[in-house]
Amino acid sequence: MGMKGGNHMADEYIRREDALEAFTFHTAYTAHEIERTIKRLPAADVAPVVRWTSVKDSLPNDSGHYLAISRLNVAHGGCLDDTGGDIKKNMVVAYFDCTGKFNYPNIEYWMPLPETSNIELRKEQVTETTG
Repeated sequence: MGMKGGNHMADEYIRREDALEAFTFHTAYTAHEIERTIKRLPAADVAPVVRWTSVKDSLPNDSGHYLAISRLNVAHGGCLDDTGGDIKKNMVVAYFDCTGKFNYPNIEYWMPLPETSNIELRKEQVTETTG
């Protein structure tokens, strides 16, 4: 985001509530005061937005596992049954290999798997959610 005079802020997000709270005590601010106040707010902890990529537009650059949407109804054993609009029934984790193909048929969209480095599951949590 560019500012007059060549000042540039880093691409980061702030929480709307924090910004509004920072400006609740006064009614008039100069542009310099607004810029300085916003720059002092801590960056919000947000993950980048990742959108689905059509296989018609591009394929992954690297081999590995990807979240994918197939034309097949995975919830019904991989058939062409109608999913009733529930896209989750078409989702799979598919492997994209060095030959440039997914290991699951009829993939139409893909995206990288979410980052899991900050997730710590204890055995009890997994047991509770899986029954």
